[in-house]
Amino acid sequence: MRGSMTRRESREAAFRIVFGAAINLADADESLILAKEAKDPKTDGFSENLVRTVYNHRQEIDERFKPFLKSWSIERISKIALAVLRISCAQLFYWSEITGQDEELSERIVINEAVELAKQYGTDEDYSFVNGVLGSIVRSNV
Repeated sequence: MRGSMTRRESREAAFRIVFGAAINLADADESLILAKEAKDPKTDGFSENLVRTVYNHRQEIDERFKPFLKSWSIERISKIALAVLRISCAQLFYWSEITGQDEELSERIVINEAVELAKQYGTDEDYSFVNGVLGSIVRSNV
């Protein structure tokens, strides 16, 4: 564990773990243990709390963003877009649980970071989709 990670690095580590867990059908603890053993990705408290929050609340997170998918179902979303949506929604819905603080959450930062992850790992369709869904969630004040 490394304490000097940027939030961007922490989010990317969480994304990689959540994405890998979806592919391997592993839970949060198994996925974090595997990441620590492999030292890839490196994690910190923020990324680990984000992964655990996604898994502790995955069903509720999915239910809360489902109305914003328009004509899409969760099963039709790419695994990359789904992992990005889950970690982003975890931040939007459970910020104080992840950070242990009630500090202000910048929704624009969460959306920007989500779009960057989707651009880096996914397709043009993924990042456009993620941007649209998260923008709709934020505008609705869910």
